[in-house]
Amino acid sequence: MPETKTPQFVTADMMINDVVMRYPVAAEIMLSYGLHCVGCHVSAFESIRQGAMGHGQMDEEEVELLVQEMNEAIAQKEVSKSTETLVITHRAVEKIGEFASREETQSSDMFLRIKVVAGGCSGFKYDLDFDTTPLDDDIVILTDTLPVRIDPDSAAFLQGSILDYIDGLDGSGFKVDNPNSSEGCGCGKSFS
Repeated sequence: MPETKTPQFVTADMMINDVVMRYPVAAEIMLSYGLHCVGCHVSAFESIRQGAMGHGQMDEEEVELLVQEMNEAIAQKEVSKSTETLVITHRAVEKIGEFASREETQSSDMFLRIKVVAGGCSGFKYDLDFDTTPLDDDIVILTDTLPVRIDPDSAAFLQGSILDYIDGLDGSGFKVDNPNSSEGCGCGKSFS
């Protein structure tokens, strides 16, 4: 199984103000490193690296440790948010890994994207596909095989759902058990 690595939510070249606005937990970590330009009027114009090296007297190695600690804290927050959004069964995780290994263009940045899109017999359908382009506001679910990413609009539809993989006489495939769905269709691929 591939090693699960912490996703990069924050890089050293991001503006301090942008990071703090998007990920408030990062402010506390920056302050613990002595980087007090978090509330400064210049924070909108300085990157984490510029602030840390210029005002916090840090070297490049300390900047990387700071960024790593922020990413770990943000990932922890995202994990707790993701379990409220979608639970992925062990069988589904195994199949995600199996299908990913068959992809022609494999990359260490590859993840499974789950989207709810308009279409199908009942109004909406689930779209699962491998991707390498994360969105800043994705909800990230870390698994033993690949990360799973869900955009916030889709997450609202998936709240409290379970993703499973089923094998049966009627066929096999991923199945979403969605408590928010008022009705489904005969094909089992769409909902409303």
